Amino acid sequence: MFGNIHVPLLLLGFSHVALASTEDLLACLSGAQNLTVVSPDSPSYNTDRLTFNRRFAYRPAAIVYSTGVQDVQVAVQCGASSGTPVVARSGGHSYAAYGTGGQDASLVIDLSRMASLTLNNLTGEATAQTGIKLGPLAQGLWDQGRRALPHGICPYVSYDTTEHDTFETIVYILSRVRAEVVLANGTVATAAFDRNPDLYWALRGAGPSFGIVTAWTYATLPAPNSIGYILTLKPAAGDKTPIIDAFNHFQTFARNALPTWGIVLAVVPDGPNKLAFEISGNFMAQRIHMDRALANTAGSLSTVSPEPLITFMPSHSWSKNPFLILARYGSTICTLKEQRVI
Repeated sequence: MFGNIHVPLLLLGFSHVALASTEDLLACLSGAQNLTVVSPDSPSYNTDRLTFNRRFAYRPAAIVYSTGVQDVQVAVQCGASSGTPVVARSGGHSYAAYGTGGQDASLVIDLSRMASLTLNNLTGEATAQTGIKLGPLAQGLWDQGRRALPHGICPYVSYDTTEHDTFETIVYILSRVRAEVVLANGTVATAAFDRNPDLYWALRGAGPSFGIVTAWTYATLPAPNSIGYILTLKPAAGDKTPIIDAFNHFQTFARNALPTWGIVLAVVPDGPNKLAFEISGNFMAQRIHMDRALANTAGSLSTVSPEPLITFMPSHSWSKNPFLILARYGSTICTLKEQRVI
């Protein structure tokens, strides 16, 4: 019987502790000059706490928008002094909503307003604040010096959290040569191969556990010639034979495709009782070489036949407009929420 009484009293005690912690946190943050503080009482709170994965709806103790490394330091110190868990949100493209804490009552430090990019054309190194999105990063590197980095296809997510596969992962990790990071005590450190090497090693693998990176310096590469493309096959309603045929030919083609091909395959709805077969990605060479390769492809994938329809985009994602990359998929991968916050 006593156990049934103790449980609500214990929960009530926890609620008082949490309330006091939040009050201490907000009092500390109110003294920061440059921080934009969004508390649970703020009109924009419910919008600002939205997550990429809408299955999760955590309630942060506060959300702050930083404009410089000093703002991040102040926020981290306020979180530490009030006993509030601290989490950074740069891209926000977290399937488990870790950008809002992965739980209630965290302090979210939003880095989206820290999005500067500078390129040293002598060394090829680029320094980007971690609030920058992939699209502006790719465009900026091209505009400032026709340089590039390995990355994915969604322009509205943060670059530092994009995922890669096999060799591309190795190139991506090795491209990160230096980090500016705010530690748990609010101090700023530089992590590189020859400075704080243990921290540097950790940040390149599991950074969220060790500090808040406010800027990365990357070793960029010369932007290669490339073509972005979408190849679409649209058979008649109810006729799935061309789809099956195209898939079989695709398997043969993919086994022998040159490393210059980047390929994404999808079978998508195209109206009532209709399917479309789409291959998209990038080709790391000039268009004439891609045309020849496709023309020589057997069966329904050959561009010699009336089908498929193929759409080209100029020089893929580091050229004139990275926001046009694979627009067919952008509507599903890059949501309106990501365009606004992430």
